[in-house]
Amino acid sequence: MARKAATFEDNNAPIRQYTPSKEEVDAGTLSYKYLKTMITLKETPFPHFSGPDGERSWNEMIDDGEAILNGYTTSRESQGKESWQSNMMDNVSRVKLKAIAAGVGLAVPGISFTARNKNGTLSAKRAEIFKQITKQTFNDGNPTLSSYKEVWHMLSHGVVFEYEGYKTGGAMRDRIVSFDSLTGKVQTKKEYVKMTGKPFTVILNPQEFYWWSMFVSDVQDQERVAWLQHYSKSQLELEFSKYANYSAVKDKKGARDIAQLQESTFFTEWSERVDDEDDYEIYRLYDKERDIYEIWANGVLLLMTPILWGDEDKMYPFSVQVAEYYANTNFFVGMPFGQIMEAYQEHKNIVINTMIDKLFRSMKKPMLIGLNNKDLFDVQDQHMMPALFPTENIWNNYPFRIARKRRWKHHLVAYNLLRIVPPWLVSSANCHWDIHSL
Repeated sequence: MARKAATFEDNNAPIRQYTPSKEEVDAGTLSYKYLKTMITLKETPFPHFSGPDGERSWNEMIDDGEAILNGYTTSRESQGKESWQSNMMDNVSRVKLKAIAAGVGLAVPGISFTARNKNGTLSAKRAEIFKQITKQTFNDGNPTLSSYKEVWHMLSHGVVFEYEGYKTGGAMRDRIVSFDSLTGKVQTKKEYVKMTGKPFTVILNPQEFYWWSMFVSDVQDQERVAWLQHYSKSQLELEFSKYANYSAVKDKKGARDIAQLQESTFFTEWSERVDDEDDYEIYRLYDKERDIYEIWANGVLLLMTPILWGDEDKMYPFSVQVAEYYANTNFFVGMPFGQIMEAYQEHKNIVINTMIDKLFRSMKKPMLIGLNNKDLFDVQDQHMMPALFPTENIWNNYPFRIARKRRWKHHLVAYNLLRIVPPWLVSSANCHWDIHSL
């Protein structure tokens, strides 16, 4: 299939109708089919990601791991706990992760490059140029903090995805021509302001990156990968306002109001993943198998071109590193820290909360408070839980028949009963014990 890159034009006036070519329709149908396959892959249960409830998907495992490290605690009601019971999440996993990240991530690693010229021989000058360019991306920010974040992200998710690129773009802005400080009058003119171009590195959210196979360890060997982002209108304009089809991009509400756009922009393929207004899904597909790089914004094709990175050997602009391998080192992702600590974390929470509950019960003695029409299980449950219940005459809750022949026998029976029932089961302040009234 013949391909051509989308041209760059200044499209300030919105178009009335967007009619994609057959080539664009065919490309969109296939590209969104690939995306759906990759989304399904991350939602498919694997034995590698198993937890307390058995197999789970990669997305579910990442959510559970983040919950552990973030100290997420479910409510007492959802666990069937009473209000007096302890409900804490021990921070042992986070403390251990912080210690490892601080020990490794605060030491910024050195950079080493090798390069070759057209003749295939090593070129020290080329290597030094690339080294300085890469080094500058670190110097624009905080190298130590960047290294620490990479290690933290890699440990917490088991893998870290990074994008290496060059930042370009621009937007129409009001540029100040003059300003009168005496009157406060400002004169401006609207013109296109180009962004300062520079190389940059960004850590991808693991939920935004997609890959083709779980059993290909090197990202450069994947048949195709995808990067899914969400932009606001201003972000979309800043990066893509010069692209040919930019003015055809609508948010969900705008596309829904125009029936024709629902058909031409693959509305059903992306509409469920975005909000109604000011939310644009940017779908970047990198496909080595077909040598295609595509950018889609809410179903509108912005760019379709051969992969831009590499000449004879095409490259994806991504680097991937895992923290700890699974048993099969060819597995694409690594084992996150939350999964490693999950069983220990769960049982330590149980032990800590149980000890606190036991301490609470030892400070506030349980009380047996009689209730009519309750079976034995309910009574035993009252023994364990120090909650207060409506009081009833304790005699009505036990099958003791007291012969009321003589008054002294009443006193003897009550005395023997008090010896049979453990003291901790009885609270004279809450049970109607009145020996003299027997």
